[in-house]
Amino acid sequence: MQERLLSWLRQSIAIYNTQAIDRQIYHLLNQKLQQQLNPAQWELFSPPLLSAEAALLETMAPQDHASSPAN
Repeated sequence: MQERLLSWLRQSIAIYNTQAIDRQIYHLLNQKLQQQLNPAQWELFSPPLLSAEAALLETMAPQDHASSPAN
C-alpha cells in the first residue's frame, strides 16, 4: 500500500508541477508534528514522512533541488 501511495504522490507532483509548494508544505508539516507529538508518536510518523520527502526529491529537477532551502 505504501508503494502505491508513493507512486500516486510522484505522479501527482509531476503532473501538476507542485514541487515548490509541496516542499514548503512538507517542511511545515514536519516542523509542526515534531512540536506537537511526543517522541514515541514521532517515531511512528517519521518513516512515512521520510518516504514522502524522498518521493518529492525524486520528482524535483536538479536545478530545483539545488536551489531549495536547506532544512
